[in-house]
Amino acid sequence: MIPRRRTWYVKQRGTRWCVIRQDGLYADSLHEHKDEAIARGLELSQRYRGRLRVKAQDGRIELECDFHCEN
Repeated sequence: MIPRRRTWYVKQRGTRWCVIRQDGLYADSLHEHKDEAIARGLELSQRYRGRLRVKAQDGRIELECDFHCEN
């Protein structure tokens, strides 16, 4: 069975930026600045060999990083 790849999103929540897993109910973290949220999202996606998608204020995906590694 192939494990499902995890995807994290960085998106705006009110005046702050959150990092949340695609199927998560709660944010992993909240940040005052977008670049701090992106750094945390990159850390998580690298650790779990997943994907990071950064959403702009209008909801479109402005950046996507894929850290999937095949053994």
